[in-house]
Amino acid sequence: MIAARLIAAALLLTVGPAAFAAAKAPAAPRLDGRILRVGCRQGECQWLRVRRADVVKRIPEGRLVRVSGRLGSSTYADMDAPSRADGAKITWQPRDETEYAFCSTRRPAIAFADGRRFLVHFLDLFSLPGFMQPSATLYMRICHDRAGEPGERALRSLGYRAGTRSGQLEVAGVSAMEGAWRR
Repeated sequence: MIAARLIAAALLLTVGPAAFAAAKAPAAPRLDGRILRVGCRQGECQWLRVRRADVVKRIPEGRLVRVSGRLGSSTYADMDAPSRADGAKITWQPRDETEYAFCSTRRPAIAFADGRRFLVHFLDLFSLPGFMQPSATLYMRICHDRAGEPGERALRSLGYRAGTRSGQLEVAGVSAMEGAWRR
């Protein structure tokens, strides 16, 4: 629960209370028990076997979804990346991980553990740096159950607009985030 508050505080810090008015959160797809392809690059695919996905916080601007599950990877021959887990030889990590998606058309974001801290990727889905591609792919699966990266027209039909914040924020703790927000 502390991690959920931490992520919510990070998102609030970057948006501000006034921006919380009015945006509708996208509907939540059912992900429990599914295997999601996070992304493929240079002969390796990353996967997430979802144990549980829960909405942990709702605000007018969106919803924070906590996803717990096992990460895994598989390899593939050139230009033959699998689109589904069926038939892929996936090597699963020994422990479950927890990731968060802030499903919002105004402040789309993904957060994941990096040691004892969390990294938050704020996603301008219209213009992504390469290192955020897997985060955007996972975001679209968690928030919309869409595989791959939709084009500009599809993003607009979902209510997104170009120019939202894009970047990475390292979050150390709830008290640090709340202190920074109040300044």
